[in-house]
Amino acid sequence: MKRGTRRAVGNRKIFPAKDEVKGTAGGKASSSNGILQKARQKLEAVYLRLPVVPFLGRGTSAILYATALGYLLFTAFVFLATPKMEPQMELLESALSKNTELRLQPGETYEYTASSSQEEFQIYYAVRSARSCPGVEVIEQLGTSQSSRCILPGGNLAEMGFENVNSGLGSSSILLFSPWMLAASESFSWQLTNRISAGGVQIDVPVIFRSLGMKKVAGRDAYEISVQSENEQSSKIYVDSEKRVALLFESGGVSAKLVSAPFALDWENQSTNN
Repeated sequence: MKRGTRRAVGNRKIFPAKDEVKGTAGGKASSSNGILQKARQKLEAVYLRLPVVPFLGRGTSAILYATALGYLLFTAFVFLATPKMEPQMELLESALSKNTELRLQPGETYEYTASSSQEEFQIYYAVRSARSCPGVEVIEQLGTSQSSRCILPGGNLAEMGFENVNSGLGSSSILLFSPWMLAASESFSWQLTNRISAGGVQIDVPVIFRSLGMKKVAGRDAYEISVQSENEQSSKIYVDSEKRVALLFESGGVSAKLVSAPFALDWENQSTNN
């Protein structure tokens, strides 16, 4: 909201000058901004604990749960009315029936080329065994940043609280793989819901995963999976039917494709009409 501006009718002021409202309106605005900032910080703290769907969430995997943050101002408004209420965000997943186990093997390496209208960059993955990991450890290299995840044979993250989460690998999800990919099929259909609660008000943001059938991608058989949340453009993830890793991701002006893998890839003969 814009502050009152100075306007005169004859010799009479309709709105006072800025310096005249500094001690009143300015003080109220400062107080509201402080509450709003606290609301934002609390909500983001909760948000950062949620799992992230690869490339549809934060950083290099950042779009899907960002849908929930689209309601940030609404939640902040609730805080303005009831500043003592804590925002709550939870992830609700429908039942998922996997048809295979994790197929990543120690010694494998993968490389993606990711691009947007602003930049292009590479993302590298290395799979290895580790004594502390009961499954396989996946190392992600993005620029100078490196991180690792321990993934169980069933595809889930080996971390307390995430053993049964299938939408991603916690707050450190990766483009290469997500647990739900082990359930992909030509008839795959699945839903997760981001639920935001604050001040006695609840908002559900559903996200629908739906198979559009099989497609040839870089010479490989892949499941074409549409991912769409309410009022958002659909994203597509092409999951390799054998290895169950992402071959291609597309969402608006953002895309990422697998350019190096333990198996042959043929992007030169890729047709957009396949």
